[in-house]
Amino acid sequence: MECGEVLRFMLSRSGKSQRDISKACGKSPTWASALLAKQVPQLDTVARIADATGLDVVLVDRDTGERVAVVDVPSD
Repeated sequence: MECGEVLRFMLSRSGKSQRDISKACGKSPTWASALLAKQVPQLDTVARIADATGLDVVLVDRDTGERVAVVDVPSD
C-alpha cells in the first residue's frame, strides 16, 4: 500500500471524518484533507493519524512475522 492509501484506509476504518481526525491531532479543521492530497507524509504524521483512529504503526520482521517495534506518537 502507498502511504496515502494507508491514511485513507485508517480514516475509513475509523468512521471518523477528516475534520474529526484533524481535531484529534490538534490541527486545523482542514489539515487531514490537505494531508491526503500530499504524496508522502512524514512518519510522525502517519503515527498521529493512526493514534487518532485507534491504530498503531508497527514494524514487523518479514521473515518471522515478529512485531519488532511500534512507532510512537510524537509529543508536541
